[in-house]
Amino acid sequence: MGAAVWIPYRAVRARRPAPEESFGEIPRLRPADGLAFFCAGMVVFLLTAPYLHSTYGLWGLLATQLMILLPALMIPFLTRTRPTDLFQLRFPSARHTFGGILLWAGALLGAKIGTSLLLSVFPGLASDMEQVGAFLSSGDLILQLFAAVLVPAVCEEFLHRGVLLASFRGRYNDAFTVVTLGLIFGLFHMDPARFLLTALLGMAMTYAALRSRSILLPILLHFMNNLLAVSENVLAGDSEPAALGAEAAEALFMLLSQGLIAVFALALLTAGYLLLRDNRHHRPGRRNPMVIAAAALAITLAAQSVVVVVRLW
Repeated sequence: MGAAVWIPYRAVRARRPAPEESFGEIPRLRPADGLAFFCAGMVVFLLTAPYLHSTYGLWGLLATQLMILLPALMIPFLTRTRPTDLFQLRFPSARHTFGGILLWAGALLGAKIGTSLLLSVFPGLASDMEQVGAFLSSGDLILQLFAAVLVPAVCEEFLHRGVLLASFRGRYNDAFTVVTLGLIFGLFHMDPARFLLTALLGMAMTYAALRSRSILLPILLHFMNNLLAVSENVLAGDSEPAALGAEAAEALFMLLSQGLIAVFALALLTAGYLLLRDNRHHRPGRRNPMVIAAAALAITLAAQSVVVVVRLW
């Protein structure tokens, strides 16, 4: 997995940005180091997590999260780097905080549309999502809030927006860093049904971390996302997720509602992006990523329409 990510790195490596455009490079921590640390951690995770989760439930999840955090906290000592340089703990400004929340909300809505299309094409993935939801809803509410909401938001961010982002920043352009770390975040969760959701959220949190120059903002966004997920599982109870309607009226209503959600998602993404963007270094000729987001949403809705037509045929 590390090689699959490293090869594109070497192919699209960009000119090093000016120091003002990123946190700043950490000489003793390179992208290869971050990827090696991530892959080693994933091997340990794959060997221990299934047993711990199946045997101890949310307590096992808590143990695996601490297994992610503790090695990450050792990286500053192994690289002889100041922890405050590696893990940026400054408080984000109100503008960046509000922009990050809007960006997260837009990414979440857009990912929901994409996930709906994925489940329409591969309905068998819905059972995997149900199993994850049932696991996160196990145990009492206090344990859920602690082990499934708060602790993952801290531990996973110290790995992804801490160690991994620190190994990349200042070496590649921000767009490539955001996309790559988002994809790694999606792979980290090892769930095909949630890959698109976690990847897009990872991109949003990485961009928020880069612009706010703080790990606290992505921790907040991660916490909000986990809290929403657990709340949805609690409220859903034993109800099954809605399937694609077989009747034309129901299918049309679903497409219209997703179209409205897509418009709202794009508005949130644009507002969040503008609030987070550093206008001092923005070049007018640079491609606006919101154009790409709009195109992606349009393609997703078009594909969803094709699926509806095929099923109704």
